[in-house]
Amino acid sequence: MTEITGFYDYDEQKQCLKDIHLVLEKCNFLDKMHISLGTLLGAVRQGKLNTSLNNWDDLDFSVNEEHWEELITSVLPELLNIGFYVKDVWMTSYEKVGELTLYRGQDRLDINQLFPCEKDGKRYYMHHHWIGHTQLNKGLAAEYYEDLKEIDLEELSFHGPSNTDQYLEDMYGSNWRIPCTYEDEYKYWEDSPGLPWWSREHYVNKLGNLPK
Repeated sequence: MTEITGFYDYDEQKQCLKDIHLVLEKCNFLDKMHISLGTLLGAVRQGKLNTSLNNWDDLDFSVNEEHWEELITSVLPELLNIGFYVKDVWMTSYEKVGELTLYRGQDRLDINQLFPCEKDGKRYYMHHHWIGHTQLNKGLAAEYYEDLKEIDLEELSFHGPSNTDQYLEDMYGSNWRIPCTYEDEYKYWEDSPGLPWWSREHYVNKLGNLPK
């Protein structure tokens, strides 16, 4: 396996994105594995992968819990067939897979599983992120993951929230249109610039083989 450095080549990443798109088309999964986080940010803000001022952003996708088993049984084998391997399986504190991290060469692909929940009579999908032994938790409006539209990225058509501007503000704060100039400028683990974290759990994350 190629040594992982954490930096990405733009042309290689575009080819990686194209290959992922072909897999999602083949598996009829384009509208179930949608672009999110920094990949959606780049698509909307720059009209390209999020590498205009940096080369440190990976490929981010999300899958709702109801489609996760199909991802594991149908899509993941196809990704493995084109050279990806699963490096990390990020488990939540309630023993569900919260995120898969895959690599192909230098290129990193993160796939988050999103969990439906309710709070104060409103519907959300729960996000989990990890920093050290802390699991960060918060929900974003269910509409972002149920009301989707086609979004162009590098001359390919993916799916993402119909209300992209509000999603990005909820995720990255009101200044989301201004690109970061270095990686640690956006320290989501300290104080989310968008909607605040609902909770933080001290949790020794379990990494290992892939469960369903």
